[in-house]
Amino acid sequence: MDGSFEVQVFQVPFRMSETMVNVGFALKIDGMIIFISNGNFAVDGTGSASLPANLNAEGDMETTEGLTLKSSDCRFRFNVQLHRTKKHSPGFYHNAQVQMADDFFAPEGICGEKKLQHTGCER
Repeated sequence: MDGSFEVQVFQVPFRMSETMVNVGFALKIDGMIIFISNGNFAVDGTGSASLPANLNAEGDMETTEGLTLKSSDCRFRFNVQLHRTKKHSPGFYHNAQVQMADDFFAPEGICGEKKLQHTGCER
């Protein structure tokens, strides 16, 4: 792990239940820290209506395909979709996918945790 790409997720209960949903992400990509939540962005701590022009981004998070952010060398990709839930707290949630080149896959973190029963992280 070289530390050039990191993702943190922020979760809250959905419909006041034990089910947790993603409501925000903090990403370190190409030396920038990007925060995404409910269709809003902050870049390096400053709120923004859009992403920087020098960031490799395509799509729209409110579509089925979502918004994809890619590192400048295309070795890391982060895709996020926004789903609005007018009737249920918190009013929205995000789905996300992370892709990375095999040589950057690390045994640390959720995918490296042997105690978890999750099967979605096999290589």
